[in-house]
Amino acid sequence: MKQCPETSTLADTGEFSGHVWVQELPTGGQFRFTVAPSGFVTFATPDGSFDAAAAVPVAFRRAAHKIEAQLDRDALQAATDAPDEITFCGIATRNEGIDYDWEAVPAFVGVDVWSGRSGTFLSPDAATGVFDRLGCQHSRRSRKNSRRHTPI
Repeated sequence: MKQCPETSTLADTGEFSGHVWVQELPTGGQFRFTVAPSGFVTFATPDGSFDAAAAVPVAFRRAAHKIEAQLDRDALQAATDAPDEITFCGIATRNEGIDYDWEAVPAFVGVDVWSGRSGTFLSPDAATGVFDRLGCQHSRRSRKNSRRHTPI
């Protein structure tokens, strides 16, 4: 499973060129998952990987259960013949002192998608489309063209 990318700070970016994406991400821990061709989900935190939602550390377990329940495996199978080459990265949300409406904040917020086929992370628009199709929440509120189906 691919490691999730680190988020750059403005100080690290240097001069801007091309598109600039600014995101407000909720508090929580870095969380990722991949799906085997059988539909079996493997989860990972920065400290390890887990073969079942019940085995995931408590701080991430709510996100794991939500992903297992909401993930549209049929849509994933229709999008790629190698789902295990894709890593879905995001945040397992949790209250770390910020006053969000915790009843409305999803347990998992998708941020990035690694495509083994292309050997790169998808663009933010493409990642948003993938999370939409799979029934997962994502970090982009505005959707320029969520109907476009980017191959993963």
